Amino acid sequence: MQLTSYYLAYKFVMTTLMILQANLFCETLDIPLNQPMTTENVKSSIVSFSDLRGNFETERYRFIFEKGHLVTFEDLNYLNASDPAVLRGQVKTLSGKNSALNTNDVYRLSTNWLTKLGVDIAALENECSCTISQSKIKRPSAKGQLSPTEEIHLPVFDIEWNPREAEPLNSLFKCELKIDGNAKKLLRLYAGDGSIFGSPPMRIRDNQLSEEDKAELEKRLEQAKKENEKVLAQKEEIIEDAKEHFIKSGRGETPPEKIEEIVKMLIETEYNQNVMRIITDMTTKNLLSISDEEFLKMDATQKSNLIKRFVPLVSFPPLKKSENE
Repeated sequence: MQLTSYYLAYKFVMTTLMILQANLFCETLDIPLNQPMTTENVKSSIVSFSDLRGNFETERYRFIFEKGHLVTFEDLNYLNASDPAVLRGQVKTLSGKNSALNTNDVYRLSTNWLTKLGVDIAALENECSCTISQSKIKRPSAKGQLSPTEEIHLPVFDIEWNPREAEPLNSLFKCELKIDGNAKKLLRLYAGDGSIFGSPPMRIRDNQLSEEDKAELEKRLEQAKKENEKVLAQKEEIIEDAKEHFIKSGRGETPPEKIEEIVKMLIETEYNQNVMRIITDMTTKNLLSISDEEFLKMDATQKSNLIKRFVPLVSFPPLKKSENE
């Protein structure tokens, strides 16, 4: 892949981080790759300069990141034709295949995959209800006629964990997987904001901050701490406002202790995100200061040193254990 737009150093570091996480994801779930993904062989990459957001594609897969987590995986070969005639042919081929899985198998396979990715299944199911559905299409029962139609099941399943309560912290779906029941493979994974994963989000950090930058960082972090203390001092008032909101929205039966838990979690989440944003902003500033001209002159060793400078060890996937260990 040729990186040709502005802020190439930042895009290189961010894309490298995303690829490291995507390679680990594929290795963990045994998703086939012809070769490990690198910045040279991915098809396209888009990154944001805030909140560690971005995505990239290979010839076969798409990976989307939010807040430092891999939150969406898609197999681009699944019903991917833009030509309606070709798409109808793909559906026809798929409808002729039988599923090797039933709904119980889909549940077991999905929870095994999620467990491998660090998801606490018990905690997930404590917050969410699980539903499983099989894809189906309607087609004319006789050739050359529009009706009557018959329903044909495809060997494709959707399993979703949806929040039992519509709380501010919940995404539309807490977790969703699409599975090919014939090949027993993952077609799509959506994981909300990535908070269901036990692993920490990937980070960009500058381990060569100047003394001036360190002083500025300490100042901004101290200010964030003081602002959080002001919010905590108003916690009881915020909780009362939240209780009124729950009543007005028709959820007055929500236990007071549950509302307090939600408020505390929101305050803590906002503070932690603010801290991460401050640290990332400081690092991003220094990374963005590297000109495109300077980056394009870097050799492989210099690019490797760039990664070592801006990517903390916690953001590197764990080393794979040898079979002898």
